[in-house]
Order: sequence, then structure tokens, then C-alpha cells
Amino acid sequence: MMLKRCLLLLKLLETGECSYSKCVDEFINAGIVIRKNRKIVVGDVDYLKKFFNKHCKDIVEKYNFLKSENIHPKDIESLEKAYKLYKYLEKHEPENRDLRHISTVVFGNSKTIQQSSLLRKIVDKYIKKSNKKAENYFNIIHLRSDNKVYFDNEDITNIMAKNNFFSCFSNKLSKIVTDAKYIVIFENLSPFFKLTPKNSLFIYAGGFQNISEVSRALQPFNDKQIIHFGDVDPSGLMIADILLFNNQAAVFYPDLDTIKSVSIMIENLLPAEKEYNASTLNSSILKEISEYMRNLGNYRIEQELITAFILQNKLRTPDWCSMK
Repeated sequence: MMLKRCLLLLKLLETGECSYSKCVDEFINAGIVIRKNRKIVVGDVDYLKKFFNKHCKDIVEKYNFLKSENIHPKDIESLEKAYKLYKYLEKHEPENRDLRHISTVVFGNSKTIQQSSLLRKIVDKYIKKSNKKAENYFNIIHLRSDNKVYFDNEDITNIMAKNNFFSCFSNKLSKIVTDAKYIVIFENLSPFFKLTPKNSLFIYAGGFQNISEVSRALQPFNDKQIIHFGDVDPSGLMIADILLFNNQAAVFYPDLDTIKSVSIMIENLLPAEKEYNASTLNSSILKEISEYMRNLGNYRIEQELITAFILQNKLRTPDWCSMK
């Protein structure tokens, strides 16, 4: 709300009026800003300028800088992280391009960049200037399919059938070719093995650490239906948002109708570990799910529960898997 307020006050000072927003209610109550129906106008211009210069000027300058680089943070936390990362990359050409290393150096947390599509975009954007590529080392993905699958032009179908899966580094996914109709991304390992592919390529991506790499590698697969099967909780929706951001035709499973069905079947849903915040998501589909779960009582629905209901015939079997 603070970011929105600062941008609104800037517009108010520049133009003298703008559309009403509840983020300035305290200014209206104090007579600093005057509301006129759906518009607001300046009441006490001197106080407003002092407040803006003290609390908003720095925020707006950072926002405008990032906006000029086509980076659009949606709240103060993402603004500060994005600005800090961008300034670090400007000053330090990273010799080690592993995302976790960069994240540890900048934020003291190896997963901060991987957990944010905005921060990942900044790293990709900046490193591309030097014709390099951000990397994730030693991150393994697993594949399963009932169709022909080729890895770097080698037929791995029989190997996959004998072993029940095939593994490779996440940055090698672009070498995969398949005639499967569906590509299904799994956040968790248990559902990946419990469900059976039907005209599908199953990919266990393993959460935040691989999803950015996987989502970009899937972009050439525009003739496939891409489904992200993930947890319905704040972190799960953020993971899915990275994939849906990079693959506009991709969909999330469970969809909202399935989520509503499960919420009716289960009396005592598990509480989510943190609050849902739809404003941090890009996908309109995921925003709608986030709002529904927040209004429901801030609960979570795990991927394993959806899988169990499919196997028990309590939910319709998706087109991309079979009950064999």
C-alpha cells in the first residue's frame, strides 16, 4: 500500500487532482487531502510536499529507475529487493553466475532470487547483456512418459520404461523431444510417481530451485498443453506463477472448480503457513485462486491430497493421466 500511496501522492502534487484511493484515507481525515466524489485534490500542499520529500521521494526514484528498465515491482518489499539486486549487478559483474551464489551474496539467503519471478527476470535481463546465462548447478529433474521421448536425439523411451523415469540436469530439458500431447510439471515427487502418464510427459521440477529454468526450456513446446500441478498455498502459487508468466498458454491444476470441490469434501483444511497475497502474482487465474483461498480462511490444499482423491475416484481423472 505504501508504494501505491507514494505514486498517488506524486501524481496529486504534479496535477493537483487524481482518482480516489483508500490508501490516502488518513490524509483525507486530517484535511490534508480533500475528497470530491471519485476525485481527490490537494488541501494542505505544504504538508503534502514535506511528507512526500521525507517518506516517498526515495521510493519513487527507485520505482522510476526500475520502471525505465521494464521492471515493475508491486510493493515496497519487492521494490527494495529489486533495486538492491539491480544495483549490485551494475557494480559487480558476477564471475559465478549460479543463482544461489548471487542470492546469498546480495540477500544472505540462497533461495531469495529463485522464489521471485521479478528478481529472476532482473538477473536474466542483466546477464544477457554480456551474452551469458544465469545458471543453477546440480539441480536434477525427473521425467516419465508413456510416449516416445528423445534426449539430444537419442531414444530414451526404453530406458525410461525399464527404470520408470529418466533424470537430467534442469538446464538440459531443452534437449528433450516428445510426441506427447501434454506436459505436466509436478512440484512434489510423490504425485509424480503415483499418477500414470496418459499421452503425457511428466516432469518433476522440485519447486523453486528449478522452475525458472524449466519454464524457459518449455517455451518452444508451443504445440503442447502445459499443466502445472502444484500445491494450493502461497508458496505453491508463487512457484506456479513463474511458470505461467513464462508460458502464457500454461494452466494450473487443480483449477478453481476442483479446489472448491475439495474444500467441500474436507471439513478441516490445513492452515496455510503464511497469508495469501494476490497482488504478488501475475497470473489472473492464480490471483482468483489466491483470493478464494484467503476468503475461505487462509487454508492450503496439498498436491498429495488432490492425488489421493484422484486415485480414490473422488475427483475426475484429468485427461493427462490414467488409472492404470
